[in-house]
Amino acid sequence: MSKMYTLKSRFLPGYLRAQATGARTFEIRKNDRNFKIGDELWLREYNSETKAYTDNGLIVDILHISPYMQKENYIILETKLKAVVCSQCGDECDCKEVFKLPNGKYICNFCKYILENE
Repeated sequence: MSKMYTLKSRFLPGYLRAQATGARTFEIRKNDRNFKIGDELWLREYNSETKAYTDNGLIVDILHISPYMQKENYIILETKLKAVVCSQCGDECDCKEVFKLPNGKYICNFCKYILENE
Protein backbone atom coordinates (compact mmCIF):
# COMPACT_ATOMS: atom_id res chain seq x y z
CA MET A 1 0.00 0.00 0.00
CA SER A 2 1.47 3.36 -1.01
CA LYS A 3 1.51 6.36 1.28
CA MET A 4 1.29 10.08 0.58
CA TYR A 5 4.03 12.17 2.16
CA THR A 6 4.15 15.96 2.24
CA LEU A 7 7.69 17.23 1.86
CA LYS A 8 7.70 20.64 3.43
CA SER A 9 11.36 21.03 2.65
CA ARG A 10 11.89 24.25 0.84
CA PHE A 11 11.28 23.45 -2.80
CA LEU A 12 12.45 26.59 -4.51
CA PRO A 13 10.56 27.54 -7.69
CA GLY A 14 13.38 26.43 -10.00
CA TYR A 15 13.47 22.92 -8.51
CA LEU A 16 9.70 22.61 -8.65
CA ARG A 17 9.62 23.75 -12.30
CA ALA A 18 12.38 21.26 -13.14
CA GLN A 19 10.24 18.45 -11.64
CA ALA A 20 7.16 19.77 -13.48
CA THR A 21 8.92 19.72 -16.86
CA GLY A 22 10.65 16.38 -16.30
CA ALA A 23 14.13 17.93 -16.31
CA ARG A 24 14.59 16.76 -12.71
CA THR A 25 13.54 13.22 -11.82
CA PHE A 26 15.05 12.73 -8.38
CA GLU A 27 15.17 14.09 -4.86
CA ILE A 28 17.87 13.59 -2.23
CA ARG A 29 16.24 13.27 1.16
CA LYS A 30 16.91 12.22 4.70
CA ASN A 31 15.22 8.84 5.08
CA ASP A 32 13.25 9.83 8.16
CA ARG A 33 9.92 8.49 6.88
CA ASN A 34 10.81 4.99 5.73
CA PHE A 35 10.08 5.79 2.08
CA LYS A 36 9.09 2.89 -0.16
CA ILE A 37 8.80 2.41 -3.92
CA GLY A 38 5.25 3.33 -4.92
CA ASP A 39 4.84 6.03 -2.26
CA GLU A 40 3.64 9.44 -3.43
CA LEU A 41 5.29 12.71 -2.47
CA TRP A 42 3.55 16.07 -2.36
CA LEU A 43 6.24 18.61 -3.19
CA ARG A 44 5.36 22.13 -1.99
CA GLU A 45 6.92 25.24 -3.50
CA TYR A 46 8.60 27.69 -1.11
CA ASN A 47 9.21 31.37 -1.80
CA SER A 48 12.50 32.37 -0.15
CA GLU A 49 11.69 36.09 -0.45
CA THR A 50 8.39 35.93 1.43
CA LYS A 51 9.58 32.99 3.56
CA ALA A 52 6.29 31.21 2.96
CA TYR A 53 4.92 28.31 0.98
CA THR A 54 3.10 29.15 -2.24
CA ASP A 55 -0.03 27.37 -3.46
CA ASN A 56 1.97 25.49 -6.11
CA GLY A 57 2.67 21.82 -5.65
CA LEU A 58 3.33 18.56 -7.45
CA ILE A 59 2.54 14.95 -6.74
CA VAL A 60 5.31 12.54 -7.74
CA ASP A 61 5.62 8.76 -7.44
CA ILE A 62 8.75 7.13 -6.03
CA LEU A 63 10.09 4.73 -8.67
CA HIS A 64 13.46 3.75 -7.17
CA ILE A 65 15.40 4.33 -3.95
CA SER A 66 19.19 4.28 -3.60
CA PRO A 67 21.64 5.20 -0.82
CA TYR A 68 24.50 5.37 -3.34
CA MET A 69 27.21 7.87 -2.30
CA GLN A 70 24.94 9.67 0.19
CA LYS A 71 25.56 10.85 3.75
CA GLU A 72 24.39 8.50 6.46
CA ASN A 73 20.59 8.07 6.49
CA TYR A 74 20.17 9.99 3.20
CA ILE A 75 18.79 8.47 0.01
CA ILE A 76 18.15 9.29 -3.62
CA LEU A 77 14.50 9.00 -4.62
CA GLU A 78 13.92 8.54 -8.35
CA THR A 79 10.60 10.24 -9.08
CA LYS A 80 8.01 10.49 -11.82
CA LEU A 81 5.54 13.36 -12.07
CA LYS A 82 1.99 12.17 -11.43
CA ALA A 83 -0.07 15.34 -11.00
CA VAL A 84 0.08 19.08 -10.50
CA VAL A 85 -1.79 20.56 -7.54
CA CYS A 86 -4.08 23.37 -8.72
CA SER A 87 -3.25 26.52 -6.75
CA GLN A 88 -6.88 27.69 -7.03
CA CYS A 89 -8.89 24.66 -5.89
CA GLY A 90 -6.21 22.35 -4.48
CA ASP A 91 -7.20 19.40 -6.69
CA GLU A 92 -4.61 17.02 -8.13
CA CYS A 93 -4.77 17.49 -11.89
CA ASP A 94 -3.30 15.65 -14.82
CA CYS A 95 -0.29 17.63 -16.06
CA LYS A 96 -1.95 18.27 -19.43
CA GLU A 97 -4.93 19.90 -17.71
CA VAL A 98 -2.93 22.56 -15.87
CA PHE A 99 -1.84 26.03 -17.00
CA LYS A 100 0.86 28.27 -15.60
CA LEU A 101 -0.45 31.80 -15.11
CA PRO A 102 1.73 34.92 -15.55
CA ASN A 103 1.88 35.20 -11.73
CA GLY A 104 3.57 31.77 -11.59
CA LYS A 105 0.62 29.82 -10.17
CA TYR A 106 -0.58 26.57 -11.70
CA ILE A 107 -4.33 26.20 -12.24
CA CYS A 108 -6.52 23.50 -13.75
CA ASN A 109 -8.78 23.82 -16.81
CA PHE A 110 -11.87 24.20 -14.63
CA CYS A 111 -10.43 27.02 -12.49
CA LYS A 112 -9.08 28.73 -15.62
CA TYR A 113 -12.59 28.56 -17.14
CA ILE A 114 -14.13 30.04 -13.96
CA LEU A 115 -11.57 32.88 -13.86
CA GLU A 116 -12.09 33.70 -17.53
CA ASN A 117 -15.87 33.81 -17.15
CA GLU A 118 -16.19 35.80 -13.92
